[in-house]
Amino acid sequence: MQSATILTLIGVKTKLLLYDFIVLSFVYFLPALSHAFALPLYLLEPMRLVLIFSLFSTSRKNVFFLALSMPLFSYVSSGHPLLIKSLLISFELLINAVIFFRLNKSWDSPVFSVLVSVLASKILYYIFKYLLLTFGLLDGNLISSPTHIQLIVLAFAGIITFLMLNFHQVPKNKV
Repeated sequence: MQSATILTLIGVKTKLLLYDFIVLSFVYFLPALSHAFALPLYLLEPMRLVLIFSLFSTSRKNVFFLALSMPLFSYVSSGHPLLIKSLLISFELLINAVIFFRLNKSWDSPVFSVLVSVLASKILYYIFKYLLLTFGLLDGNLISSPTHIQLIVLAFAGIITFLMLNFHQVPKNKV
């Protein structure tokens, strides 16, 4: 019985490592793809979309690991975004995950939990970005991604969540 438990644990850890490898490879190659096709793929918030997918397909600890590591990994591997912005994005993704998990405990709708957690984390992101801009620690505009694209990404996040819950058969205890 104990050997079965150990094999199960090894299988779970292997799946998490494989999942993280695929996600981080995607994050690593995203700037290259963006440059190769002359498309500003960052506008589609791929890290957030990966995070949302991860909420329903991997462990809580792994979600937090990815939230913190994806922007930093992107910075280390490609120099983009800048370190201070990478830290800010890590904070935003981590807050997104924390708010989702808290809301999802008491709300009946994971889709609504995703939408509210994304909006709340964006609000906190912009508050902190404003402070960084005000103190001269960051250059640029407060809102660099067009608002309509951010709303499209938000709607897409809700649609992804709905589809995953209804067609991917995510177990109730996973959400």
